[in-house]
Amino acid sequence: MNSASDLERLAEIELQKEEEEDEDQSCVTDGPSTNSCSSDPSHPYYDVARHGIVQVCGDDKFGRKLIVFSSCCLPPSHQLNHRRLLEYGHHYH
Repeated sequence: MNSASDLERLAEIELQKEEEEDEDQSCVTDGPSTNSCSSDPSHPYYDVARHGIVQVCGDDKFGRKLIVFSSCCLPPSHQLNHRRLLEYGHHYH
């Protein structure tokens, strides 16, 4: 039987694997877009940008920025400061 501590260890191993995979993958964007996923640790929002959650994918017909929010890229809630995520999204407004 699995105890709670065994499950916690498994979860931690999976998180480490995901972080390693994230570091190995480069961000892919479609078309002429501003790449939001920065691998530069000096970027002011590096802690958020490194997950590739927010991407600017161009402009609409009125010249407003099209921002894609990829919830599938969200890490577990304890790994991301949600206030910083909102600030990062506002950074493009």
